[in-house]
Amino acid sequence: MSRAGLAAVTAFSFLLSVPEAEAAPFEFSGFYAGAHAGVSDMNADLGAGSDSDGGAMGGLQAGYNFLSGNLIWGVETDVSGIGGDPSAGCGLAANCSIDLDLAASLRPRIGYAVDDFLIYATGGIAAARFDLSTGAGGGSTEGAYGWTVGAGAEYLLGDIVGLKLEYRYMSFSNVDFGGGLPDADIDIHTVMGGINFHF
Repeated sequence: MSRAGLAAVTAFSFLLSVPEAEAAPFEFSGFYAGAHAGVSDMNADLGAGSDSDGGAMGGLQAGYNFLSGNLIWGVETDVSGIGGDPSAGCGLAANCSIDLDLAASLRPRIGYAVDDFLIYATGGIAAARFDLSTGAGGGSTEGAYGWTVGAGAEYLLGDIVGLKLEYRYMSFSNVDFGGGLPDADIDIHTVMGGINFHF
């Protein structure tokens, strides 16, 4: 047999001996729920000025996964308290400041799992409730809708518990506080760790 033929046979035999990547474990499929905590950075543009401020964040999440081989897709919803108090000139007073009461989202997710490790991307609708206060003592509280996108990873510890790490970006444009108060464009970055319980 020629050297080329021998090399081809050897390469073919090697490929046959390499085990296929194991399919994602069934534990990723189905319903899950858990909690998350991390850090946030919120930027508010009030027309006359903009400012960023960071803080802590945390909340709860729940979702449902479908499994096809190594491919996982599903939907997740979450609710979070997010810190940060950006303050900037707003034309009505020396400064206006914005607080975020509560944020929530509803997002499809798609990912790829090998053994007990999952990487995923996610994006969808975001909702939040903001407080704007002025240096003159006025203010307003308004709800707003926006969008969010992010990516993360999760690692299963046994059959039920999963640990995750996720980055998310949320954007809310032209938040209308009414009453002569300025509109605001608000962007939020979050980095969070979390735990999921798969059922």
